[in-house]
Amino acid sequence: MVCPGPVDTQMLRGLTDGIGSLLGDGDVPAQPTEGWLGTLTPEQWERLAPGFEAITHLANEAMPAARAAEIILSAVEADRLYVTTHPHWATQASDRVAKIVADMQASG
Repeated sequence: MVCPGPVDTQMLRGLTDGIGSLLGDGDVPAQPTEGWLGTLTPEQWERLAPGFEAITHLANEAMPAARAAEIILSAVEADRLYVTTHPHWATQASDRVAKIVADMQASG
């Protein structure tokens, strides 16, 4: 099972291409008045804009696709069932599994 972190792909670039101009210095930008973003209510914009910051942060962590492929192929060759391209993300998986186990044990 491949659990990739951010990888520099066209999909990620498609998300980030327009976001950089919206974010500028990293603060939540003023709501655009044109395009589909201009149709949002101020409340919708306030909820949506921080997501742009998160996507930009992920893009900054993105590794080249060729490097991700090397990591994944190495794991397949080593017969490892689980692989991630960003090992520091394993803590999140560990935390999630611990919560699942705790909830199952609490079920009684």
